[in-house]
Amino acid sequence: MKVWTWVGSALALAAVGGVAGFGIAAHEQLSEITHAPPYQLQSAPVALEPATPSPIDDASLRHTLSTLAENPGLGVFHGHVTRAHDGAVVFDRASGEALQPASVTKVLTAAAALLTLLSGALLFALLGHPPLETLKVLLVDPLGDLYGVSELLVKALPILLCALGLAVVYNARIWNIGAEGQLLIGALAGSALAVNIIDWDSRWALVLTLLLGTLGGAAWAGLCAWLKTAFNANEILTSIMLNYIALNLLLFFVHGPLKDPAGFNFPESAMFGDASRLPLVSEDGRLHGGLYLALLALVAVWVLLHKSFLGFQIKVLGLDKRAAGFVGFRDKKLVWIALLISGGLAGLAGVAEVTGPIGQLVPQVSPGYGYAAITVAFLGRLNPIGIVFASLLMALLYLGGENAQMAANLPQSITQLFQGMVLFFLLACDVLILYRPRLKLWARKPQLVSAKEEPAT
Repeated sequence: MKVWTWVGSALALAAVGGVAGFGIAAHEQLSEITHAPPYQLQSAPVALEPATPSPIDDASLRHTLSTLAENPGLGVFHGHVTRAHDGAVVFDRASGEALQPASVTKVLTAAAALLTLLSGALLFALLGHPPLETLKVLLVDPLGDLYGVSELLVKALPILLCALGLAVVYNARIWNIGAEGQLLIGALAGSALAVNIIDWDSRWALVLTLLLGTLGGAAWAGLCAWLKTAFNANEILTSIMLNYIALNLLLFFVHGPLKDPAGFNFPESAMFGDASRLPLVSEDGRLHGGLYLALLALVAVWVLLHKSFLGFQIKVLGLDKRAAGFVGFRDKKLVWIALLISGGLAGLAGVAEVTGPIGQLVPQVSPGYGYAAITVAFLGRLNPIGIVFASLLMALLYLGGENAQMAANLPQSITQLFQGMVLFFLLACDVLILYRPRLKLWARKPQLVSAKEEPAT
């Protein structure tokens, strides 16, 4: 018992001594800390003396401002200068038009086209084909006669319609990648009506078929709008997934409910009635009345983007979403409108294909027109007039690919290869010319230097 008493006393004494030693050490450390002197107010700065006004030479002022007004690199210039003492107008002049970005984008587009041609020539040389002759087969021979020109327009019409719709949504920075699926749904919806009114001899048969196809494409794009506005889902992912759903729906209906019973078990629908077909523009080719629909859509989209307040709202939404909200533009409403317009034009392209050159619903409605329209929209710089020329170029690549496959024994994928090269060089020219990317692979990394511990002051 005495042993445990001594042990307990020793432990208590050690604990007390440790605490006391710690307190003494802490007191010594605190005594070394010197407090900063109290804050002292700085003396007020010397007041600035007002500058002595000097008279302005009117002649030199006019010369300087006139030089600025004549400089197109400044964009829109408007100078209005009056005298302070009498209010007399010294200078009042505005420049003509602003420097359009198209002046730069034209150069970039031309550079991308030239690089595509050079890369294509190099590729043909590596494959063992004469470059110039192969390029002639690809880009020149398809336009050798009037029939080739009409086939070029037939290929360009669905691409043009899809690209015009994409120009609307891309101006709003809504990245719709689902033009292909919207085209297929438009073709499916229009065909579902056309196969049930084969015997209907009325001019309204074509109108209703085109209208239903347009509404089908718009409804399919409306799914993307609903997912984006209600759940903030990324429209890129949703539109791509809806493309695959649309393709499988088309395959299901063409192999099932819409399959022609007298078609020898081929996956195709019955031929549409004459009342449900788009009329031919001329008897020398397959060019059909979809040409008039494309021209009407071209004018409508141009007016929408450049002459309407709705187009202005769409552009503002694309430039700055927060600014659009500050001025009272409803972003969800604009998202719905833009996507419905884009989907409707893609659906119109699809139903125009089945009621025009094809005449029935088949699995191969589109060889990738919706995806090609994405390249066309960017190649045309989201401008309806530029999209027209880009659509003709893309259609020429489709025709040239088929011609090169037969004449030069080139693979069918040469068309997709040239499409990819055009888009790649277009984006590369934009990045490397408009921006200055820098690689910091060999940049010297800053060294971390440990600071010496100094007493606090």
